[in-house]
Amino acid sequence: VSGFTVRLRRAWQSERLPKLLLPHADSGCPLRIGRDPASGLRLNHETVSRTHAELRHQSGLWVLRDLGSTNGTTVNGRRVTGAAVVRVGDQVGFGQVSYRLSAH
Repeated sequence: VSGFTVRLRRAWQSERLPKLLLPHADSGCPLRIGRDPASGLRLNHETVSRTHAELRHQSGLWVLRDLGSTNGTTVNGRRVTGAAVVRVGDQVGFGQVSYRLSAH
């Protein structure tokens, strides 16, 4: 029974994540993520690096790339080394800040 409780709690917590809307695929520009004021998605949190990650649409896929962040970038709980393909519904994390990817 406790195993079920843990799974239920995790599912409930994941539903509470804020949504990160994917940019329009035809925007052509990568979405820079970090504490830098020039970032497209500025995350003012101590665990987020100044230039943390980049989200880009290429060859019909969304690709999330860690830019050498101190505290890491994750997709569905797994640390990204280099780049990872992401999809709507994936949980993405930048340091201790997490989002659920969503489409327009």
